[in-house]
Amino acid sequence: MRLKGVVTGGLIGLMIGASIGFLILYSEITSLKERERHLEDEIASLQQSELAKALSDKESQIARLENAVTESQSQIQVLEARIEAIQSSNISIIAVSFSRTESTSQLLRYWIGRANLSIIVVVYAFTQDALGDALIEAKNKGVEVQIIIDNKYVNLQGSEFNRLKEAGILIKSDTRSADMHHKFIIIDGYIVGTGSYNWSQAAEEENDENLILLRSRNLADKYISEFKRLWG
Repeated sequence: MRLKGVVTGGLIGLMIGASIGFLILYSEITSLKERERHLEDEIASLQQSELAKALSDKESQIARLENAVTESQSQIQVLEARIEAIQSSNISIIAVSFSRTESTSQLLRYWIGRANLSIIVVVYAFTQDALGDALIEAKNKGVEVQIIIDNKYVNLQGSEFNRLKEAGILIKSDTRSADMHHKFIIIDGYIVGTGSYNWSQAAEEENDENLILLRSRNLADKYISEFKRLWG
């Protein structure tokens, strides 16, 4: 009986010892798992912090680039404005023609044919068929054509007035008591042709006349203002 009691007591002692050891191990495991969770949280926090920093750096770089683009665009606008101002103020000679020694009509027809947007003609006499044909062709290509001639030449024999009007061109006669003695053309709002040259066969073949073609938007604007005054 004593032996049995000793054995039983020993088993109980072993069981208690094992239980205590298990509890200790479980406690350590729990502690390690808790520490693992803390480490994972720290890693996640660190990763988020690094991501946030990276995003912040990226956003900062984007902001710097956007500012640089805005500054460049501003500088481009300033330069374009300066170029426009220079182009507007500068006057360059395209061509000079003296009739009888060369074909002024041919020069005019060439530049009429190059018009893309608009042609304004203000001329005292208009009886030259070739120039009328050139303007009708330009109108048929979609170019806006506007013409003013002196009233005395509306019904004159050989006048282009009615033919141009029938072709759909906007044409008016100046009916004031004073003579409308201008002779100029404006092409696309920046090319000006002016001089003594009337748009007649006599000016082309018989008279000594002159025409100068100039490139200047500023100058063209002044001639356009005069055209608008006469057009009404």
